[in-house]
Amino acid sequence: MRKSLFRIIFLLSIISSVIACVSIEKIRTGEQALERKQYALAQTLLLKDIETSQGSAKAKKAFLLGIAFEKTNQFDNALQWYLKSEKYGGTNPQLIWNIGRMSKNTGAYEQAIDYFTKIEDSKNIEIAALASREKDICKQIIIWDTRGTDMGVEKLDIRDDGSMYFSHINFDGKLIVTSDHKNMRTDKNYKWTGRYFTDIYEFNPDQSGEIEPLPNWKHKNFHQGSPSFNSDNTEIIFTICSNEDYAENYCKLYSSKLVEDRWQEANPLNFIKPGINYSHPFLNRDSILFFACDDPSGAGGYDLYFSTRTKTGWRNPILLPGNINSSGNEKFPTISGDSLYFSSDYFPGYGGLDVFKVYILPNGQWSPPYNLKAPVNSPYDDFGIQYIFNDKSDLIAYFNSNREEPQGFDKIFKLKKLKATNSEENPSKEALVSDKKYTLFLSLKIVEKVFEDPNNPNSRVIGKKPIANVSGEFENSKKFESRQDGRYITELSFDSSYTIKLIKNGFLQSTITIPPTAYPSANDNMDRPTISIEAELVRPYYDKEIVLQNIYYDLDKWNIREDARPTLDILVNLLDSNTDLKVLIGAHTDCRADEEYNLNLSQKRAAAVVEYLKQKGIAPQRLKFKGYGKSKLIEDCICSDCTEKQHQKNRRTTFVLSK
Repeated sequence: MRKSLFRIIFLLSIISSVIACVSIEKIRTGEQALERKQYALAQTLLLKDIETSQGSAKAKKAFLLGIAFEKTNQFDNALQWYLKSEKYGGTNPQLIWNIGRMSKNTGAYEQAIDYFTKIEDSKNIEIAALASREKDICKQIIIWDTRGTDMGVEKLDIRDDGSMYFSHINFDGKLIVTSDHKNMRTDKNYKWTGRYFTDIYEFNPDQSGEIEPLPNWKHKNFHQGSPSFNSDNTEIIFTICSNEDYAENYCKLYSSKLVEDRWQEANPLNFIKPGINYSHPFLNRDSILFFACDDPSGAGGYDLYFSTRTKTGWRNPILLPGNINSSGNEKFPTISGDSLYFSSDYFPGYGGLDVFKVYILPNGQWSPPYNLKAPVNSPYDDFGIQYIFNDKSDLIAYFNSNREEPQGFDKIFKLKKLKATNSEENPSKEALVSDKKYTLFLSLKIVEKVFEDPNNPNSRVIGKKPIANVSGEFENSKKFESRQDGRYITELSFDSSYTIKLIKNGFLQSTITIPPTAYPSANDNMDRPTISIEAELVRPYYDKEIVLQNIYYDLDKWNIREDARPTLDILVNLLDSNTDLKVLIGAHTDCRADEEYNLNLSQKRAAAVVEYLKQKGIAPQRLKFKGYGKSKLIEDCICSDCTEKQHQKNRRTTFVLSK
């Protein structure tokens, strides 16, 4: 998992209660410092300790050093120490996995493939599944790196020895920057990195020099950053993370108004919930706010949400759909033109965070994520791209990256058009007409989820594994069979849609559809344009209640929310592909309110799901529903003492399949 200075703060883990509960006991060892997330101190102590260590102890300390450097984004150093741990006798799968990841994150893709191959057959099912996936991604990256580009990148000339990134371009062209630059606030260091707390600054990219404090900004002794402004720069929405010594150490979104050239006291946005980290706001058209947060009800890790503004405040956030959010981390949303850009460490990429692009299709759905590839993306963390629409300049966009930085610091880069050669400036008439033929390749991988308890589809998903010898059939009767690694590769035609039926004994039948809008453009200058699809087959768990994930309702309401539709559409596809199946939809409430009210509410919610399935063409005789109220609580807690998370687990929607 990639972390980077302020992003470590805003993205991941100052939520840990370990930090909040740090005792006054003096830290004496590198392991103690690592446990308390004081990674800069851990590096110092472990480097000292390892000199006198021998055997397995030396291998362990080298492994811990790798972790400490990885946590501060020093991936070259992390790889060095992971390799030394292996040299000293370390053999555990986690070490081999870490070497593979750090090899990928430093651009050593062939080495990464070697190490991922070593643990594909590991008894650790989760690591084995991830290693197989990462190996395939590395092979794809090697192909990507062979293509040319007419773009180049250049780091901005900013005199700053720390970490910084921009998140907003002011109306006068200045970049609004988050930096751990030393300033007049405090000399206190943040123990995670050993550097200063972050704050908000501005920088003129047309002039080299230093960043300047944001005018009239109130500096505080905690982390502030990742700002986004409204169209006239009179409102700022930004992130505040509390000092690590505080009891509750979460990051929240705040808003402040500019009144008579003074920024007013900031207030948290009205939808903020306790115990959740919010970050990377991006205000679009003054009324739509995109952001990232780690709500446990999301897809996993950090996910992207949006909220719309009303006269009374911000509406409850809506989770962006599953083709955007993943079990990994999706962060740094921006809007440029008609496209949403974001960074992810899950979708196939070069390593760390890669920048992806999606847009709204004619059918109202979001397109599949498209990797921007090099030179925007690199083996390191790349994020926060914003395009500049100016035909008179070679400048295309600004973005952030920690490439070229041994200490893992984030810096600001500009994406530029490369200067054309004379032949390119004066092309012949013949050169303007290309007879190049483009062939589209489909790379299909068929997998199943691996559950912690193989007999319980409601247990934790610990990975995915490929399914061999799956029979496939296109609607034109073309048939195929998946390889041992679950893959099937074939050629497709541009501008055509495809429906593929997948059949395997022991699994429910599945149908996937590939619309022409999912295809990469023939103008993408790729020698081998490829669309990669992961199809998931489901084992039939008959007469067993299965939780429908991410089906939530507003308080006291039963209408199907927009963020529930992608999950319900999966159930629609399952029923469409298996016409002999029947389904019982169940709805459950938490323990609050009386039995009669809860029973009535749950019946309405279950009925709403069934009505949605009917509207999608599922025959009514195949559908039943039942509201259980609070009669089947799964969280064993006294109602008045239940946490909101426990209440949410009880407020579930389920389905039971039968023939």
